[in-house]
Amino acid sequence: SAPVPLVFLFHGVLDSPGIIENQTGFGRYGLEEGFMVVAPAGRGTATHWIEEDFGDGFADVTRANPDIVFVEALLDRLGQEACIDLARVYATGFSNGAMATSAVACTLEDRIAAVAAAGGLVDFGERCVLDRPVPYLAFHGRDDSSVLYDGGFPDWVLDYEIDGVAWRDLPMLEDPALSAPIPERVAGIAARNGCTAEPSIDTLTVGPSEPVERWTWACPTDAEVELLTYAAGGHVWPAESDAGIDGTELAWEFFEQHPMPEELDRAARPPRLHEPGRRRSDVACLATTDRADPRRPEPLGADEAAGVDLAAGALALELAHEEVVVEALLRHQLVVGVHLHDHAAVDEHDAAGVTDGRQPMRD
Repeated sequence: SAPVPLVFLFHGVLDSPGIIENQTGFGRYGLEEGFMVVAPAGRGTATHWIEEDFGDGFADVTRANPDIVFVEALLDRLGQEACIDLARVYATGFSNGAMATSAVACTLEDRIAAVAAAGGLVDFGERCVLDRPVPYLAFHGRDDSSVLYDGGFPDWVLDYEIDGVAWRDLPMLEDPALSAPIPERVAGIAARNGCTAEPSIDTLTVGPSEPVERWTWACPTDAEVELLTYAAGGHVWPAESDAGIDGTELAWEFFEQHPMPEELDRAARPPRLHEPGRRRSDVACLATTDRADPRRPEPLGADEAAGVDLAAGALALELAHEEVVVEALLRHQLVVGVHLHDHAAVDEHDAAGVTDGRQPMRD
């Protein structure tokens, strides 16, 4: 079988792989377009990424961050076991998942070809030391009421308590990277990628209330940076019904245009870029020929669906559990369009206004 692209899909705080798939439809879109989607779950009781138990983990935007260690190990294992084109590995996420995407872009630039972040991108500034610029697509609503377009968070978010601790008392909120306005954050990423200081601003389409603007910086080849802003929708993944654009489709179009630069996909790479798991796995690709067509996996039975949901939850545990989890995913032949949840169960949670039994942090 031919290797397929891979997209990592990161959920927001207190959410789950099932929720982010329900919000974006990335797994279903992967089935149509022929790429693999892996939606891992964050750590902790209040599932999250990067913040290191809501402490000062933002300072550790390095390969040593436990979440980055996990993602890289997961990619290593998937590269060994699944038929993946490792020159076309991408990352996307929403809200805190966008923060995770930003961190991945700052640490795994030799393995992640391009990223797309919605409703929460972060420019880590001088902490982001890259061997290559990473193409970056950002989405953010001008009326986002959770992660403010002008920077920071509203009082209702700051007053929100997790395990008895208000968000405003968390050390991570003192990080200036979270107080900068969204355009300033994207401009910082553009500057690091070697782009011009001022973007061109064009109207992409007309949303429910105001035009959608596309901010485009003039960048070197393979270093493109874009920002799409819109008025409607609040703190949501950009969808036609809210923002007037389909963020999932636009993200994939951006990814298709940005595979890993050819010189980095060959053996002649800087020493830091030459690491285990980087190349395609011919064995994994041959193994898929004995399976059913991975683009149309058979529907899971109730027990199997529950098992996949459990496997997704297990991703929130320690890295030591990763090997078992990936084996469970591969056992279900989830090679393209990975769904890590039971759609019916997720829909029931959404209807009840809860996420895994906890009050969701979204509009």
